[in-house]
Amino acid sequence: MTNGRESDNGYMTSRGTAEQYLPAERNEKYYKLIERLDFNYLYVNCPLEITDALSVYDIDTYDYYLHFIFRSMSETPVDSVDIIILLYDNANVPSEKIPYTYSFEAMRMNSTKRKNKGVSSIACGAEFGRGFYIPIPQSYFKKLNVVIKRISYSDQTAVEYEEAAKYSPEHLSSLSLEKKNAFDQINIYEALEDEFPTKFVAAEGQFSWMCCCGNKNPNNIARCSRCGRAKDWQLCVMSDKALDEEHEKYIKEHSALFANYAKAEFMIKHNYISKQDRLDMAEKQEIALNRVEKQEKRRERLMKQIIPRFVLYFAIMTLIYLFFRWLSMYT
Repeated sequence: MTNGRESDNGYMTSRGTAEQYLPAERNEKYYKLIERLDFNYLYVNCPLEITDALSVYDIDTYDYYLHFIFRSMSETPVDSVDIIILLYDNANVPSEKIPYTYSFEAMRMNSTKRKNKGVSSIACGAEFGRGFYIPIPQSYFKKLNVVIKRISYSDQTAVEYEEAAKYSPEHLSSLSLEKKNAFDQINIYEALEDEFPTKFVAAEGQFSWMCCCGNKNPNNIARCSRCGRAKDWQLCVMSDKALDEEHEKYIKEHSALFANYAKAEFMIKHNYISKQDRLDMAEKQEIALNRVEKQEKRRERLMKQIIPRFVLYFAIMTLIYLFFRWLSMYT
């Protein structure tokens, strides 16, 4: 199996370089990305996690391949991993079952032979599988599942799995506006949002935990290895109970900005904006209400003046008519 990484020109090469070889002159393979596969879940009872998954094709032969990067979450070093890839077409029954083994014996753990020298197992938190491409049938799949069948450890023990249970953390986008607003108020890592945006509600499994940025870490690591957010802080403040309590606290603290509690809750629910924007909005709303109140008073005052003015006008016209009628009688 060939090794490789993505080069500067967008291709993944078997030698990890981007030299411009003619097709007949180069020996390494070039792969082009088809899609990045979604594995945003945690294995509940298995000390492995998939941190990246790609489907690619060979730009010369157009053969399809799968590429996985695993991370060990086991405190006992891992020697080898047996998996089965299930490909689905249009049915719930897999159309293809592809077995594959990652092992040092088969030189399928690290991406080069040089890296394998002097290393015989994968430590906790280390990745493996980078650069190894698994061939799949020419007909592309509709759905994909990776089943971990067996993990062998450095202490000569092994664990076999029928089916590793999975848990999918909740996407931040699926939270209610109230909970999003509550998280926005207590997010102490707001400065990281541009580079490492919050995508998920942090979750913890038996061997690993997923950071809100989407990175998977071993349970013995207190901070995310990608963004540096604290594990305990995330699991505490991103729980349903904590977000609900923060929402209620915010409502009570800021209800004075609006006419009453119900109106405050309505405005927060339908206007997911920052604190300063809410203050500006309240100020503008107060100015607008004062303007409307003045206009209403002016309208009422004018309406009260219309009837007296109409009576006065009618009386003046009547007097003028009678005056000219009297003049006509004596001329």
